[in-house]
Amino acid sequence: MVISVNRDNLKKASKKPASSTSIHLLPSAEKLCQRHFEEWRNSGVMPEIINLNVQSLAGQQIIDHLNLNSLPPFRLGNWATVIKGGWRCGSHFKPDTPRQDYQRKRTIKYEKALKTASEPVLLKLPEEVWRAIANKYDVVKPGDMDGWEWIKANPIIPVAVAESVKKAGCIISQILMPCIALNGHTEAYERDGDVRFKEFLHAERDIFICFDQELKSSVAKQVARTIKGIGWRLNPKDENGKKIKPLAKLNICRWFYQLKGIDDVWSTEGTEAVKGIFNSPVPWSRWVDTSYSLLDQEPDIKFCSKRWQPCEIPEDAQLVVAVGGKGTGKTWFSSQQTKIANENKIPSIVSTHRIELSQALAKTLGLTYIGDLEENTKEAKNITLVIDSLRLDKIN
Repeated sequence: MVISVNRDNLKKASKKPASSTSIHLLPSAEKLCQRHFEEWRNSGVMPEIINLNVQSLAGQQIIDHLNLNSLPPFRLGNWATVIKGGWRCGSHFKPDTPRQDYQRKRTIKYEKALKTASEPVLLKLPEEVWRAIANKYDVVKPGDMDGWEWIKANPIIPVAVAESVKKAGCIISQILMPCIALNGHTEAYERDGDVRFKEFLHAERDIFICFDQELKSSVAKQVARTIKGIGWRLNPKDENGKKIKPLAKLNICRWFYQLKGIDDVWSTEGTEAVKGIFNSPVPWSRWVDTSYSLLDQEPDIKFCSKRWQPCEIPEDAQLVVAVGGKGTGKTWFSSQQTKIANENKIPSIVSTHRIELSQALAKTLGLTYIGDLEENTKEAKNITLVIDSLRLDKIN
């Protein structure tokens, strides 16, 4: 099918007579096509929530939704693949065939309407879901009251914030926690203003930030910067720099699976894994930016478990980097490697940044702390030391 877009309805690039530009498009879509429905189901969203919120679009529907009528005709071709089809939920639109940003070398997965401010999406929920939320948090919901207004009025009910409508739908469906959907983490707050979910803030309310766990350090740094911006806004200071009462109880969701989004966690690890993440978030007061510690390299060996597992290290590996959160078993892994080295009479040197840590690791790993050697350190084979001690005149 070909839809002809009349240039009279577009912003004029010049005063030439009206003509038309043609783009090959699919017919206007049905309310919700099966592949879009399955995409949402594969993210763990209830069918009832999908049917209330998601619509398939094609052709002129997409042009109208994204406000592409305001484009000069010569630029409309850049959206040729986008216009073919996709799904809409609120102000969010995901094309089946996304555009490419060749300058930034990335795929534009989601589109937003031109010249229109991006607003968070509050998903429509069936009344039975609102009742289930009310039962979970033991709060009565009047039958004639809008669900989201009811949430605002009851700070005992926590609220999550996610990066997309699908992830918000997953959180609501799997753990019955109200979730606000942003069009990307960068839409969390105005540059010099408030967060975009300020109507839900209350000193007694728990806010859960559930952004993607990015494996690429450049993107992870951007996400961390957004989390800091939220934290500073929710934990303001007075004119003298002293902390005042927080606007909400801020919690950061984190996980150590090699999985990007919370819906990926659900599809791979199940509902219990999602519950575990929300049951053990990091409070803002204890949150640490770890984005600068990412290696920008795909791991050769991954463990989808809470702790390190036995594994074989390739014999030709000259450098092995172990990455894991606190309590995941990095020290246990090191002890296994030093044990193997001792059995094969291979020297082991463990270097740390603190004397106390080196002394403790010496006991744990069955090595000798360099400070306990009176002399002949050059002949030492299995030791722990502080990095400052690693000098050619002390260790051969």
